[in-house]
Amino acid sequence: MEQDYSYKRTLQMSLPITLSMLNQTIMGILDTYFVGTLGILQISAVGLASGIYIMVVPFIRGICDAGLIFVSQANKDKKYCSYCIWQCIYVSLLFSVSIILIYYAFRSSLVNIMNLDNSLKIEFLTYLDVRIMCLIFFAVRVSIFRFFQGIAVNGVILNNSLLMNVIKIFFNWIFIWGNLGVDPMGIKGAAIAVLITEFLCTLHIFGRFFNEKNNRLYGTREIPTPNTKLIQSIFTKGFPSGTSEFIEGLILNLTNVLIANISVVAIAANQIIRQISSVITLFGLSYQIVLVNFAGKAIGQNRSEDLKVIWKIVSRLCIMTFAILGAGVILFRFPLVRIFTTDQSVIKLVSLGLIIRVAAMIGDYLELRQGMLKANGDTKPILYILIFCSLLIYAPLYLLVNYLKPGVIWIWISNYTLTVCMGLFYYIKVNRSRFVPLEKFMNTN
Repeated sequence: MEQDYSYKRTLQMSLPITLSMLNQTIMGILDTYFVGTLGILQISAVGLASGIYIMVVPFIRGICDAGLIFVSQANKDKKYCSYCIWQCIYVSLLFSVSIILIYYAFRSSLVNIMNLDNSLKIEFLTYLDVRIMCLIFFAVRVSIFRFFQGIAVNGVILNNSLLMNVIKIFFNWIFIWGNLGVDPMGIKGAAIAVLITEFLCTLHIFGRFFNEKNNRLYGTREIPTPNTKLIQSIFTKGFPSGTSEFIEGLILNLTNVLIANISVVAIAANQIIRQISSVITLFGLSYQIVLVNFAGKAIGQNRSEDLKVIWKIVSRLCIMTFAILGAGVILFRFPLVRIFTTDQSVIKLVSLGLIIRVAAMIGDYLELRQGMLKANGDTKPILYILIFCSLLIYAPLYLLVNYLKPGVIWIWISNYTLTVCMGLFYYIKVNRSRFVPLEKFMNTN
């Protein structure tokens, strides 16, 4: 057992996941740079289109997370791992194609609701009409990611993320700016670059999925027929998780709207804190994925007595990581902020906000328990807890702050209070849960 669940193994699994997530953050910064050379209109159009795209992504990611749950619990039954992922691919593909069809059916209505001026509308549709097609490749790629995370081979994911950055930079250079004999295509070139990158990276991850070793161990080339019962179970367990991520994104957008009405300094300070906070979030998410893998494996093998050992190892590493990050942020907060700006009013506001953010890391730690619920296939409480805390804790604070308008500090406090309260409810729920294996759906009839 100690060999299966150890501090060294936890770090070996979490580090590639963290680096791949960090790589995706860097990719977003690079995309902003390339599009930024086109002009403010194009940045605005991409920002609006990406907002629509990102609203759909959590649902696909939630469905794929359900695939990770099944793979983690089926780790001993190797053939069942690939069987589950194929079913996950089917349901995520079905969902993504449905979203694409809905978009093309109602794209005119969407633009009318957004009430964009004509020039921005043209750029917006030019980009999103191509970008929305990426959902197909995204669904397949993330599904296979969950396979490798489930069998604890995370280096493949890191390699794929690094490859994605290199490919996207290359095709942005060709299609946006016009190189190697290709005429500059502007914002359409940016969308085409994303589409080609998603396609090539999906081929790459499929190649690793289909290789001889994985086929011999897991039967990855044995493409099964759709199992309606398992597909329904994956969707049922994945949709609440995706919905909760969607609501969290919605809360984030509401916060941005409220802060935008305060001052330019507040907007800048909030954006800087978000960038620094994203690093903290990356570590928390990577430990949560490892926790799902370890706990799912123990639950699937009816070794629930191992869960205390697993939680002790992962939680202690998480505490150590957060302590180091928190101390680093507090000690070096002024140099950190000066990387982004030299405005003294912004620096003072961000330095105070970072202290509040570090204090709220107790919520990030408590939310780690969410991984135990996911490993148990118990995803509905995640959504229920978020809705409960949002309506009874966050909404009153949000309305009070909006009414009193005491400043951005109180908005941050209300946001981080939500995080801590949700973490407490996860802690309580896990302590009252029974951990039993999910039903196996090997019968394809």
